[in-house]
Amino acid sequence: MQAQLNYCSTCWNISNKKKVTTKLEKQTQQKSINKQIKHLEGKHRELDKIIQHNEQDSNPTSWHILASLKKKKLQLKDQIAALKNSLFK
Repeated sequence: MQAQLNYCSTCWNISNKKKVTTKLEKQTQQKSINKQIKHLEGKHRELDKIIQHNEQDSNPTSWHILASLKKKKLQLKDQIAALKNSLFK
């Protein structure tokens, strides 16, 4: 009976360690995602400032560039939203 009890507590400890490792891995992954989000949000803000600064320019060439920057800004926004959604799964 004693050997069986030791076996069970050993199994419990092993499965308990796995849960702790999984939780640690999840926390590490969440930190990585948060870091990516902050980086992308910084790029998004930079693009926003560039766009606002150059919107008054009446040069047709600038319009083309601004359209491209706005498209990139929307892509960043979509990436940020996808990363934020992955945090809540």
